[in-house]
Amino acid sequence: MLLRSSKEIKSNLEEMIERQRPQDPILIAVAFWGKGAQELFPSEQKLRLLCNLAVGGTNPEVIQDFRKRKQCDVKHNSKLHAKIVITTAGAIVSSANFSASGLGIDDPEGGWHEIGVSIEPSESDYKQIISRFWELWCDTETAEVTLQDIEAARLAWDRRKYGVTPTTSKSIGFRGKMDESVFFKLGPIDPNHQNIRMASTELLQLYTSHDPNRREQEAAKIVGFAANVMWTAMGNEIETLISPKNRFFDVSDVIDRAKTIIGTKGIDSIWCFLDAISRSDDTPQVIANAAKTALEVYGGSKSN
Repeated sequence: MLLRSSKEIKSNLEEMIERQRPQDPILIAVAFWGKGAQELFPSEQKLRLLCNLAVGGTNPEVIQDFRKRKQCDVKHNSKLHAKIVITTAGAIVSSANFSASGLGIDDPEGGWHEIGVSIEPSESDYKQIISRFWELWCDTETAEVTLQDIEAARLAWDRRKYGVTPTTSKSIGFRGKMDESVFFKLGPIDPNHQNIRMASTELLQLYTSHDPNRREQEAAKIVGFAANVMWTAMGNEIETLISPKNRFFDVSDVIDRAKTIIGTKGIDSIWCFLDAISRSDDTPQVIANAAKTALEVYGGSKSN
């Protein structure tokens, strides 16, 4: 069936998503993505998503949102220019990127003049499109999206959109510039320590000075989460043993986990500790800077 506009493409896509069998993943190979496009797909939907992060045409925050979803696998290929979506209810091949202009997400009557075709599972082309998707997914130039890729995409996105490169903690990329041993005990993660990385001895000593009456086991939990908050606040990811993603992507991931382990009072203790070490002359500068960043950027999480 011919889809004569971005409005028809979007409408047909939404219908297919609604009819998708929940146990099967939707296969997506769409080069470029814009703000709000992730909302087309239910957060619990299984997805295999292939995009292009290389040229600044994809909003990296959209892809980062997909990466955080438990049921979504995300890869990228710098040569991808395809726009195909495959569901168990059918497939769409079109000219439209998943952007505001391509699908008219913000303005259904605006954007580019797009065209596409909708293909039923009974048609012979349906299986060929599935085959082509897996060829792209398994291509030697296709790779899983890492935080380093997201940071590079942020720079490309800002250069293309604004003509400048902003100097924010997330865009300049602290990954590789911060020493994990300052924040964490190195070595394998201890599953007996909430399945997250334990804080370094230096951070534990700082906490003991801040709250000497806290029980050792309770202090270790608070400082461990504090270390993960600082690390992610500076734009880094950190591995965990918490399935299925096995990592914290940002501060909200850490706080969500902390709520289940130490509760709201424990979270308050994290922020009080970060406030104390951010202002103390005895705190190493790199730790003080990370604590300040966490408080300035994510301080609103205290009340959540």
